[in-house]
Amino acid sequence: MKEYKHIVFDVDGTLLDTRRMTIRSLQETLRERHHLEKSEAELEFCLGIPGVDTLRRLGIEDVEGTLVQWLKNVEKYADLSKPFPGIPALLKALQQMGYRLGVVTSRTRRELTMDMKDRRFWNAFGAIVVADDTREHKPESAPLLCYLKRTEEKAEDVLYVGDTVNDFLCAQSAGVDFALAKWGALDAAVPCVTAPETPEELQAWLLRQQEISGKEKPQSSEQFPPRLL
Repeated sequence: MKEYKHIVFDVDGTLLDTRRMTIRSLQETLRERHHLEKSEAELEFCLGIPGVDTLRRLGIEDVEGTLVQWLKNVEKYADLSKPFPGIPALLKALQQMGYRLGVVTSRTRRELTMDMKDRRFWNAFGAIVVADDTREHKPESAPLLCYLKRTEEKAEDVLYVGDTVNDFLCAQSAGVDFALAKWGALDAAVPCVTAPETPEELQAWLLRQQEISGKEKPQSSEQFPPRLL
């Protein structure tokens, strides 16, 4: 059994329940700026990819202007974004278990900063990689490779937790193990080393990995100061 040193999380659909916020703000933007009506089902593909890629896939020509308006509408629906039940407790427990925590997200720096009202929550993470940090984005390996370079860690020492097939493909290309966060996933058939139904199940699975490996715990994550954006 593997003994990981880093547990790295996707944001949307994994740490935060942002589905309604993202889709409603996009629907409003398309309606206001382009007189387009799209159902929630038609826009679900936008979850987990950069906003620029979403607009391009929708055939929007004025990407920059539309993105600005979309971000304004996201702020209107910001109250709909919140951590999934059990996530704050999971982060605290993983730190106590000695893991270093990180984030690799398709959000831009500005988009992520909008959700950083609770600094105590985000200070749990020692390294955060956003869309601005790489030219290529998920499903390509670049975001996780950037994380590995930034933390000077090996791929085999990292577990990436996400909710989409793009998260899995990014991890696979980078040589990193992938855990499917079924509490936020729309597709339960994504390949993974484990598919916990809840954050509590992920904690229990990692605890078993430590017990089975019989190895010494990683250094306490408290020894590593957080590096935000």
